[in-house]
Amino acid sequence: MNTAADDYFLLFGLERTMAIELAELTQRYHRLQSEFHPDRFAGATSLQRQAALQHASRINDAYATLKKPLSRAAYLVSLYGVDVHTETDTAMPVDFLMQQLEWREALEEADDDTTRAALRSEISSARDTVVGAATAALAKFVAAGSEGQESQEVYDLLRRWIYLEKLMAPENFSGNLAK
Repeated sequence: MNTAADDYFLLFGLERTMAIELAELTQRYHRLQSEFHPDRFAGATSLQRQAALQHASRINDAYATLKKPLSRAAYLVSLYGVDVHTETDTAMPVDFLMQQLEWREALEEADDDTTRAALRSEISSARDTVVGAATAALAKFVAAGSEGQESQEVYDLLRRWIYLEKLMAPENFSGNLAK
C-alpha cells in the first residue's frame, strides 16, 4: 500500500486521476509548504531540519509533477509500473513518425510567421486529439487497475503525447531554426 511519502496524489490528498483542479492543487501545495518549510525548523535539531528539507523538496517535486498534464499522466501510469520515458523504446507507428518528419521539415522550411502559426495550429490540434484520447484511456486504465489492453493503449498514447509535446516546443516556432 502506498503512503503519502511515495505517492504524490496521496501527499496532496487527491485521487489518482488526470482531472485535477490546478487552483486546488496550488492551494494544497502552499498549505503543505508553509507547514513543512525548512525555515519553520530553524531552531530544531539537525536531524529535524534535514527531514523538513527533504519533505519540502518532495512537496516541490510533487507539485511540479502534478501541475503539468503530461508529467501528471506519466507519473500516474508509473504508479502502476508503466514507464513511458523509456529512452530505448523508439518503436512508433510508421505513419506517426512520418507525420513527425513532415512537420519538422515544414518547420525548418517555414520562412514566415503565418506559415509557422498554421503549422503550430495543425500540430496543436493533433496534440489535443492525442491528449483527449490519452485522458480517456487513463481513466479506463486506472479504473481497471492497470490490467489488460488498457496498459498498452495508455503507453502508446502517452508516447505520442511526448513526441507531440517536444514538437510543440517554442524554439521550433521561433523562425531561428538552423537551415
